[in-house]
Amino acid sequence: MTHQGMTYFNATSWVGANALVRRSALEEIAIETIERGHKIKIYIQDRTMIEDTAATIDLVSRDWGLHSYPARLAFSATPPDFGSLLIQRRRWSNGGLLILPALARYMLQRPFGRFREGALRSHYMLGQAIESVAILVLTLSSVDDKLFSIWMPLVAVSYQIVYALDLVIAGYKYSDLPRVYALNLLLVPVRIGGTVQSLKQACTGRKQAFGRTPKVAERTATPILYLAAIYGLAVWCAYIVIKDMSMGRAAHAVFAFLNSAALLYGLWRYIGFRAALEDFWAHARSRGQIVWNKCVVLGPPLGAFVGLQRQRRSALIPRPVPIEPQSGERSGERFFGSIVAGDADRETRLSIAERLSALPPDFSAVESLAQALDGG
Repeated sequence: MTHQGMTYFNATSWVGANALVRRSALEEIAIETIERGHKIKIYIQDRTMIEDTAATIDLVSRDWGLHSYPARLAFSATPPDFGSLLIQRRRWSNGGLLILPALARYMLQRPFGRFREGALRSHYMLGQAIESVAILVLTLSSVDDKLFSIWMPLVAVSYQIVYALDLVIAGYKYSDLPRVYALNLLLVPVRIGGTVQSLKQACTGRKQAFGRTPKVAERTATPILYLAAIYGLAVWCAYIVIKDMSMGRAAHAVFAFLNSAALLYGLWRYIGFRAALEDFWAHARSRGQIVWNKCVVLGPPLGAFVGLQRQRRSALIPRPVPIEPQSGERSGERFFGSIVAGDADRETRLSIAERLSALPPDFSAVESLAQALDGG
């Protein structure tokens, strides 16, 4: 619904894999780079985590238009749990600030003719980050009711009414609005985390690792940092409610109470108190094991410590020992066998050999391709 409305103002953005793109358009935005001595053409640049939005700016800068087609062209799996959703939404929140300079250059080409388009695109890139920071500031602070204007609740109620209408048009119910509000509150620390990663990349020039959305049968654990942030936010909202009521700040107390209730509902509905406890316990056990290992290593004197480190290093990094090929032995088994033959036991070698038994018997094609890529 959002992108269909943005199409009216020529502000549609390419969204993920659910798009059809002309090859001539991709050829026009392609760049060439040298990799391992070979010239490679790159059609979609991956400077940020949201390469589809970056490619959108590249396309419109070359006078290509984008349109949102009001029908389903493809189906994709949605994240089954909050841990998977967190990885996806954190990635989506990382990159808007980095693309903003390209959008500014595009807008300066025709400052007056592209004002509405630029405003919508800027909101699409930065809206979630700005909204998350604003909600966080309003939630963490205790504001006097004298600073509240009648327009604040009117704007909030009007926004929620329009949001509910969009949900109904999209096939949902009015009763889904509180659930969506609770989910958006849970995602506030996630979006801020993605924005911080964008700022880090802008300062260091190093792109963050791509966090692919897990599609597994088991539940994806929620990172402990975000769990602590969400629980801390819920506890702080409850504290603000008590503080505002004691100081006679009824308006802000209602706001804090609604946010606290929404956070508790979201924790129960989308994460689960038991699942959160399991994630906390798993993280504590992992950190406890790391601390225990450090205590064991740092306990002896310096001489024993150096000897222990050498012993651990020789045990963890096996020395390669050539193995004579047997009849019918595959080249892949010889290669991996020479690596694990140093200090590995017989069970390890057999396990690796069993895994390699599924490999193709002939590696000549792969080896010739590798030699070609390496320049012979």
